[in-house]
Amino acid sequence: MILFTDGLSELSAPDGQQFGEAGVIALVAGLPPGAPLADLLSKLAVYHGNQEFPDDITLVEISGGKGPVQP
Repeated sequence: MILFTDGLSELSAPDGQQFGEAGVIALVAGLPPGAPLADLLSKLAVYHGNQEFPDDITLVEISGGKGPVQP
């Protein structure tokens, strides 16, 4: 599971088109399993024209193990 702030979905391409939630979902779905979040940020930088991000972007990845947690 990946949680993100609106700075990610509101990121615009050089032509002004916002990335949007659908863009985030497509981008995450296209990453190989276990890919680091740095890969996602690299793809966002390309989308944004390799310029500084205008807003903060926070990403949190939550992954679970297999089976119940043992004490």
